[in-house]
Amino acid sequence: MENCFLKFGVLPFPIEHQKIESGAVVWRFLERSGNRYRHPQFSMFNSMEDVILFTDGACSGNPGPGGWGFILRHPKNGKEVERFGGEPNTTNNRMELIAVIEGLKMLVRPTSIELVSDSKYVLQGLEEWMPGWKKRGWKRKEGNQLKPVKNVELWQELDVLISRHRVRFTHVKSHAGHPENERCDKLARLGIKGRENVEE
Repeated sequence: MENCFLKFGVLPFPIEHQKIESGAVVWRFLERSGNRYRHPQFSMFNSMEDVILFTDGACSGNPGPGGWGFILRHPKNGKEVERFGGEPNTTNNRMELIAVIEGLKMLVRPTSIELVSDSKYVLQGLEEWMPGWKKRGWKRKEGNQLKPVKNVELWQELDVLISRHRVRFTHVKSHAGHPENERCDKLARLGIKGRENVEE
């Protein structure tokens, strides 16, 4: 594990990056507590109270270097966690899915979640397409044929994570001034830059 600093304006926020098996680099913000910084405690989000998960993914080229970011917020106690990461050769849809997956992994107990995303691919997949895919053995219809679902390993992981919680979905337009969506977009693009910096 290696600590580093990334500056937003004039204020440095300590973060860390960690290489994982897929070759992705995950950048994690450390939470401030007084004058010290520490890892966010997952138990902050362990009740059945409502939390809000804002997510976004981005890609420089499609395929190309990609990044994802999320904000996980507990409105009642005001606590919030941001994280982002990236992969060197991926697609925008994969980054959108991974943003949701990484956000859900923060939750250690069943939770009521509002998932806020600008990705119709993610939201329609969860609300409309996934039940049919599962009935057909994770196959999608294309004309009269059945073909494998794209990014199936991510959808399957997402299916397991979603099943643990009570989730409602909210779609927002991208680049339309939604504060958290704009922030997630910046985080995702930092994931791309972080990936490029590591490659250098």
